[in-house]
Amino acid sequence: MTVLQGPILDDVNDLWADDVQVPSAFWKVVVWKGASGLKAVAMIADQTPLFSLQRHGAAPPPKDTPVDVLQWRASIPTIESKTGLDLSPLREYDTVGADLPVVGEALMPITKWEDIPLE
Repeated sequence: MTVLQGPILDDVNDLWADDVQVPSAFWKVVVWKGASGLKAVAMIADQTPLFSLQRHGAAPPPKDTPVDVLQWRASIPTIESKTGLDLSPLREYDTVGADLPVVGEALMPITKWEDIPLE
């Protein structure tokens, strides 16, 4: 299993800490060898709900603060378009396939393990 991941930089929505851009989202692609060959699943984690939490220095938010970082299933081409990366060697192994709707951005929320098809 191999995991690739990184930030999705957005000059409009990201925050800045001094001279460091704080990404509003992160992408992840997990690739593994299944019984029928290579497979890949892509996800985007949106952390914009965390931007409104008040913090002082490096202190974490209060323990009673609900944190809802959304996990979204995405296609590898979606991640490529948001990051400018070329992940073309992985596209043929993307498990999103025909299950991904073609209207709009068509991200699928992940709320349980069954939402990630492994075959």
